[in-house]
Amino acid sequence: MSRAQSRRSAFTLIELLVVIAIIAVLIGLLLPAVQKVRAAADRASCLNNLKQFALAVANYEVATGVYPPGGLRSSSAGPSYKRASWVVPLLPYIEQTTVAAVYNWSYNWDDPQNVEATTVGFKVVICPAAPQIPIEPIQSNGRYRQPGDYAPVNKVTTANPNINTTFNFSNVSIPGAPQIKGDGASGVLIRWNLLNGPRVRAGDVTDGTSNTMTLVENAGRTQTWRAGRLTDEGPIVPEWANHEIEITFDGYDLTGTTFNGPCAINCTNEEIYGFHQGGANIAFADGSVRFISQTVPIAFVAAMITRGGGEVIPADYY
Repeated sequence: MSRAQSRRSAFTLIELLVVIAIIAVLIGLLLPAVQKVRAAADRASCLNNLKQFALAVANYEVATGVYPPGGLRSSSAGPSYKRASWVVPLLPYIEQTTVAAVYNWSYNWDDPQNVEATTVGFKVVICPAAPQIPIEPIQSNGRYRQPGDYAPVNKVTTANPNINTTFNFSNVSIPGAPQIKGDGASGVLIRWNLLNGPRVRAGDVTDGTSNTMTLVENAGRTQTWRAGRLTDEGPIVPEWANHEIEITFDGYDLTGTTFNGPCAINCTNEEIYGFHQGGANIAFADGSVRFISQTVPIAFVAAMITRGGGEVIPADYY
């Protein structure tokens, strides 16, 4: 056998570089597709989580005759002084009866008596697309309270002249909309005074349950995000049991730094904010959940929040 015939074939350096280049190109083409699939899966999972809450809100109303609170408060300190978020009364309606059973309504949500309940984690309060960074442990054993990525919109702030100018309520920029007054600017899940005060019933949602929001994405609250940028401002109000987890709606500028601006969605997680490209998932009083584009004019988002503003919202804005 000749030496030429016994020599083994191998890649040359040029051939190896060509193969590496081809692989790199294929990976470069594949990664965006994988990222899109992952983003779509996270958005669908987030929508499903919010759907469970939307149905819980609707079932609560059927069972009790009123919509659940956006936050629970009592008017003064004392034996009946207790505070909790909107999530706590809905625990039995989202298959968290065990957590509901150990929650003690005789104490505040952050009282040591409620640590066993409020440090339980469950997926339904979390959007998988949002960055999840645990807050500081509340005990030496390392337990911490889980953040929540959804919140009720308590009301549209209309007292400030700037917001009226932005929304143009007084100028009737939304076809058929009267000037909003008093409770017309309030949402469905309002703050409850535990001792007295108003409760919202289905008949109070005169704008229609399919036209009125109950819950919105308000994600990433273990940090502060503005227009897609992480700031060094720290957390807002992250814990799912916190009575202050609900939000009011003012609108921000496009940088997410100044309120009373034209941006309604995805400008700051102090208001409606989802980690999805182009918009956020939003639940309505009829139990439906829809993905709302961040390009929707702020006046129409405000109109979807109010339960009795009398606005007519074009179908193409959903």
